[in-house]
Amino acid sequence: LRGLGILRIRFEEGEMGGGLLLARKAADAYSPAAKDDLGNLQKMIFQAEWHFRRPVAARAALEMAVKLRPDDEDARSALAGLFGEDS
Repeated sequence: LRGLGILRIRFEEGEMGGGLLLARKAADAYSPAAKDDLGNLQKMIFQAEWHFRRPVAARAALEMAVKLRPDDEDARSALAGLFGEDS
């Protein structure tokens, strides 16, 4: 979880490219059983991809976040609002 703090700092400093790279590497390294952390990583990846105006990659990351954490209302509402039928 300490690594996620470092990633958040990258994103907060506006270092989206470096943060995205680190988030993708971290997602590959995490155990599949760490669904909460992986869900948070996917939301960070979504934010970076959305920042870079890559909607297909952003949607894939957000869908993965919802799949990993179906109870995350923020991710579910963002997915429906940005990519749902009424978007």
